[in-house]
Amino acid sequence: MTELIKMIFRAVTFSITQLKCTHPAYDGLIRYDFEMGQPRENLMILCFSHLKDWLLVSFLLILVVLSPFSLFGLQKILLGFGDVGVSILAFLYDGRVEKMLLFFVIGFVFQWILRLEFIATFFTALFLAQGDLHINLAVSFIAALFVSRACLMWWMRIELVSRTRKVWSWWSSLQLICTFMWFLGCLATLDQLHALGFFKTQMQVNRIEFVFWMVSALVVINLAVASVWGHFYNLVKPDPSQVKIRFSSVTWLLRIKMGPKTRALLLEVIDKRKITLGVAREQFQELKDQGPVKAMKNLGQVIETESSYLQLATSRLTREG
Repeated sequence: MTELIKMIFRAVTFSITQLKCTHPAYDGLIRYDFEMGQPRENLMILCFSHLKDWLLVSFLLILVVLSPFSLFGLQKILLGFGDVGVSILAFLYDGRVEKMLLFFVIGFVFQWILRLEFIATFFTALFLAQGDLHINLAVSFIAALFVSRACLMWWMRIELVSRTRKVWSWWSSLQLICTFMWFLGCLATLDQLHALGFFKTQMQVNRIEFVFWMVSALVVINLAVASVWGHFYNLVKPDPSQVKIRFSSVTWLLRIKMGPKTRALLLEVIDKRKITLGVAREQFQELKDQGPVKAMKNLGQVIETESSYLQLATSRLTREG
């Protein structure tokens, strides 16, 4: 039990401190794939990766405490541009469905290309807290950022193979389902609050609070579902007769930014894995020279595939460095 608590503490600490990486989930799977440490702890990092959003939730809470306020007066700036500024303000205050759909598309594409959901969510909430943006547009844009992030993570499973792909497919699929359900729930709640007159006062009142609870709910839901899945997945014993192919997550290295801890550890592990595979190749060749090896006919292919992944990892890390 003591070791389990330490493991949980390390996984949580890793997830909340990796602010320089694209997302701790990628680091967790790379660690799992390259067998860097205990598989259970790496699975925990994957499941607890949603805790990375704690900083965003904290900043939103600060906006809740300070609201209403005006940091730089977007309205005054836009009004200074005459009719053009008035048209832009009218656009930002238009919360009709077609405008919500437009903001959703913009947010989805923005996140898919730039992957800056933290900055985009914060500034959207900032404009909302100042009364410079309609609540419907803010909710649509912020929801699009997280839906896009979930879709992108689910899509990245296509480059993985074997058990690594199975783990990521389960985790990303659950996250995608939860995020879509959360999005629908946000729209239903927003519509109900409009019907109850919750947003009929000043443009700043109650808006930022809704966004705060909206983002917090997503973090809690994804964290809870991923943790429950991770607990039961860890109890499933792998079939020893199935030969797994490791290191396929190396295909991500040019698309994501790893945390410094994972990158440093990966550089150390690659050389060790190359030595291990070299020994395995020699042993397999000896067995092959002795006669047919029907029971291990795919083993040679697995060794060569893993070797090619390690070579790719070396070249990509060198290029990144």
